[in-house]
Parts: sequence; C-alpha cells; structure tokens
Amino acid sequence: MFKDVAQICASPLRLRTLTFFIRREGEWGATPDVASTLGAQRASVGRELVSLARDGILKTRTVKRITQYAVNEKDPLFKPLLALASAALAPLLKDMAAAFRGIRGVTLVVASGLLAEEPKSAVDLLVVSRSPDTKKIEKAIKKIEALSALPLRYTVMEAREYAERRRAYDRLLRDIFDYKHQIVLERTG
Repeated sequence: MFKDVAQICASPLRLRTLTFFIRREGEWGATPDVASTLGAQRASVGRELVSLARDGILKTRTVKRITQYAVNEKDPLFKPLLALASAALAPLLKDMAAAFRGIRGVTLVVASGLLAEEPKSAVDLLVVSRSPDTKKIEKAIKKIEALSALPLRYTVMEAREYAERRRAYDRLLRDIFDYKHQIVLERTG
C-alpha cells in the first residue's frame, strides 16, 4: 500500500491531476480539459493520466477516439485520497485572495460550493466588483482553478446589482450565504 501511495504522490502535477478527478467523483474528463484547468502542458498531464490509469486509481473510456478518465471509486485508496483531497489539498484562503490582488474595484470574493465543501451551492466563487474588469477577474479565477485542481462555477456581479439582490433575498445569494461558505476577500469603500 505504501508503494501505491508513494507512486500516486510522485509529483505535484500527478497529485493535482488526481485531485481534479477525486473531487469530481463520477465525472469524466479528457487531457485538454484537465490541462486547461490545472494550467499545465497537455503532454505532462497526459503522462500523469496514463500513469494514474495504469496504477488503477483512474479508469478510462474512449469516446470518438478521445480517451477520457474518471476516478475509480472501487480502488481501495479512493476514500482515503478523497479525505486527503478535501482536507489537505484545498487552496488556502490567502492564496485565493492573492489571485485578486491588484484588481481594482473588487470588493468581495466568497468561496462556496466545491471550494467550501458544500455541494448544494450553484456556484463555487462569487466575485463582486464596483466596475468588473472581466479579463483580470477571469485570469484570477484561472489561478484559483489551478490551485484547487477544479473547474469552477462562478458569477461576477457589479456592486450595485449585488446590493439589490441581497436586499431582495435573491435565491442565488441565499444559496451561497445560507450554506457553508468562506469570505476570501472583503474590501470596504
């Protein structure tokens, strides 16, 4: 068993690649999807996927000549790796906040959904900005996707819209704030 765990943890990219699938149990993904989310080269991710499939922690299928991967829930290491991925491999709040450093106007960032271990939430990240700079915000979200090894569902709101929706007890915001969530960044003024 030790040899199996050592093999799985042989490289940071292999561990991040595995985390991509462990935290998305039952979902399939191909090399380009994984590489894009992790911000890594396709060839490197492809090698890690082949290795993890050979070790049995990932299963494969071919759809239209494209190999897809998913976590093998029957592997004896699946449950311990799931616990590890949830507890130790989640991105730190300070690292997520750092992704938004230097983006003017961002007043609030809230982690929910998969980032807060709350599967019921419709989004994983809420970003509120006085004047949203979409390109910079998307770049910050890509950094957080790479940190978390997860493709994120997110929403960006202009501050005025956010305030109106909070007053109206909007369902999306209620689903974020009534369930488990974490404030990543909060600025006043």
